[in-house]
Amino acid sequence: MAKYEKSQKYDEQKWVQDWMDQIDLGLKYKKKFSDCAMWSTYRDMYRGNFGDEVRNQLVINRTFSYIKGMVPRVYFRSPSISITPRRPEFAAHARVLEQVDNWLIQETKLKYTLRRGVLEAGITGIGPIKLGYDSEYGYIPEQATDIDGATITQAGTDDGEKIEYNNSVQPGMPWAIRARPDEIITPWGYSDPNDLPWIAHMILRPVEDVKQDQKYDKTNRAKIRGGFSTGEKPGQPSTLSHMNGCTDDFCLLYEIRDVKRKKFIVLSEGMCLLETEDTLQIDGLPWEFIIFNEDPEHFWPISDVKMFMPQQKELNEIRSYARIQRRHSILKFLYLKGSITPEELEKALSGDIEDIAAGIEIKADTVQGAIFPIQIHNATSDLIREQQQTEEDMRSTMGFSQNQTGNYIDKTNSTATEAQIVDQSSNIRSDERRDIVADVLSQIIRKWNQYIFKYWTKERVVQITGTDGLQYWISYTGAQLQGEYDSIVSPESGQPVTRQARQQLAQQMFSLFNGDPLIDQVRLRQLVLQQTDLIDPSWQQLIKPQTLGMTPGAPMPFDQAAQDPNVLGPQGGSPPGGNNASAA
Repeated sequence: MAKYEKSQKYDEQKWVQDWMDQIDLGLKYKKKFSDCAMWSTYRDMYRGNFGDEVRNQLVINRTFSYIKGMVPRVYFRSPSISITPRRPEFAAHARVLEQVDNWLIQETKLKYTLRRGVLEAGITGIGPIKLGYDSEYGYIPEQATDIDGATITQAGTDDGEKIEYNNSVQPGMPWAIRARPDEIITPWGYSDPNDLPWIAHMILRPVEDVKQDQKYDKTNRAKIRGGFSTGEKPGQPSTLSHMNGCTDDFCLLYEIRDVKRKKFIVLSEGMCLLETEDTLQIDGLPWEFIIFNEDPEHFWPISDVKMFMPQQKELNEIRSYARIQRRHSILKFLYLKGSITPEELEKALSGDIEDIAAGIEIKADTVQGAIFPIQIHNATSDLIREQQQTEEDMRSTMGFSQNQTGNYIDKTNSTATEAQIVDQSSNIRSDERRDIVADVLSQIIRKWNQYIFKYWTKERVVQITGTDGLQYWISYTGAQLQGEYDSIVSPESGQPVTRQARQQLAQQMFSLFNGDPLIDQVRLRQLVLQQTDLIDPSWQQLIKPQTLGMTPGAPMPFDQAAQDPNVLGPQGGSPPGGNNASAA
């Protein structure tokens, strides 16, 4: 391990080499205890590219079917978070923070990130999600250009051109993006993502962007040569082979999060481009991992595709044999030489509709003496049974029933109770995976909130529905929201909500609460009429104009809103010790 600090007198070349030795050891650990050499094969199977081994086979891509069937059952199609205060004095803070978090989920495209992470976890076994703030390639608060934490590093030194292109990463905002497992390096021997002493991320960046990135050391970035452009070369990790053949010139960066010293380090081409305090190591590393099949001893988990790949190959072979058997079952016969002219034989073998019933002229005393048909045994039914058994083995491996893969099971002799028991059992593994994704989502929000508390020093505004049912605009800062909370993923957020379902629910609410003196009748009618936008938006004009809450131009300060029982509830107020209470 590197034993030197930038603040001390040290040999930079030896310091960099020490880190590169650790990274090389981590790559060997991945190669030995993971299936990284097969990940490209697994991805090709998902794409339907089975290689030359199936050149003459009929392929049925169950890999694609099962992975595509698993993803929508696991990720959250409408992700939302409920924030619960751990202490009653944080109740008002929690209501505002919950609104902010759910806005961030939509603004940062977190749903897309989770979906891609689930897809990667199904194929390779692990879906890494990288967290950050402001800049995709490292946040340095000293380079902030305004009081809200945005830095200048999204633009280069020449003409201010952009050097970061990910739309999910916005200045002064927390973010989460999917990373390729091929690019992740962990120390040898560590099996738990929560106890890693460091983690490294291999990044390919255009040389020109690196040279213009103002966060990197000016002298060393000017020396960057690049060269990762056309094909695999000596010294280039094979796990980055997806970039082979690229015509642009890239350089390979090693972005290291050192937990032991709380450092953020970037190495490239034997040089240190950056070493600084890692301000994003709050509540753990800025990384989360979607892992469905943990390995009991090693960090690198087990791929779903690996588990059913033998059945996938067997299924291809069975269907190919069935095709061959079908062709062999076509009528075959022996005929006496010279008994049928070539023209008449061609007529007999023709597939044209008009020739099916054509008469065939032969030269023989009897037809029986000239032609002898060959009976072919048709074993298609045996192959069908083998195919069904193979597919049952695949479903057992994935924990899916036939209905859950999108195939309807016709009527059986099973009772409704038996069917329910089977359905509940088959849902256990899917529910476990959903729970894993929910934990990852909660951890992402938890870390995002730490970034908000620390870096959102500029006043922002959010719209809140008060306890009186009116809409209020609340101004706040990150420090004002700091508190102790639990993040809970709403389980219903994974279910699609259709317009028809919303209309039915609104009608039921109207029938239930119409005339209730405890219910705002104006709001109740607005709720019903809001569901008619698709039919005729003008129907909402049936409601008389009302003055609802404060106007957007006059937001209510958070401290005032927290004390108003009509806005954030009777338990609002600042926590003991002011707004600088420690956050969990």
